[in-house]
Amino acid sequence: MASGDIYEVTDVQTWGGQQFLNVYFYEQRTAFAPIGITTAQALADEWSDTVLPAILPTQGSDLLHVQTVVRNLFDDTDAGISITGLAGTDAAAEGGSMPAFNAWGLTLNTDNAGIRPGSKRIGGLIEEAQQGGVPTASAITALNAAADAIGAPIEGGLIISDDVMFPVVVKRVREGTEGNYTYRLPETSGEAVVGTIIEVLVRLLVTSQVTRKIGVGV
Repeated sequence: MASGDIYEVTDVQTWGGQQFLNVYFYEQRTAFAPIGITTAQALADEWSDTVLPAILPTQGSDLLHVQTVVRNLFDDTDAGISITGLAGTDAAAEGGSMPAFNAWGLTLNTDNAGIRPGSKRIGGLIEEAQQGGVPTASAITALNAAADAIGAPIEGGLIISDDVMFPVVVKRVREGTEGNYTYRLPETSGEAVVGTIIEVLVRLLVTSQVTRKIGVGV
């Protein structure tokens, strides 16, 4: 809606009966008002059309992207959902899948030294995409392309002009007392602290997502 607003983009996925969530954040830097839909809906559609296709080749066909859910952290009325229904397209996917908790790891570095780097875990790995825990050459190529898309502003779409939505890492707001702190996302622009993503690095070892282990969470 307005310059300075921050949007949460949740990529909802399923694999083997489990739900995977990858969450990204974008800050609006330029005035933008789509016709007939919310800004969040425009972002949901554009992200699904421009960023998601770069992620699919890093995942096996057993993983399904169900929908992209977007909300404005500062305005509950600014929300949107894009139904995706797209499976991973890793060309080596004829082989077996790895456990649900195995993932490719990405590190999101920003221009703000006061914010810790972000991290992403991309699930849906297949055995043939790694050797001894190290991604193959073709997997590295796919991961680098995904990293470039995740670290770039939304661009090349049909609704949102380039240089409007920039990927960021959002610092959580700390509340409570020492020993009992809780952390939440900012609810107003005044309490928001972000770092613009300047590079996304691929970790060259298969990692894991603890919450994707059976009995731990989703």
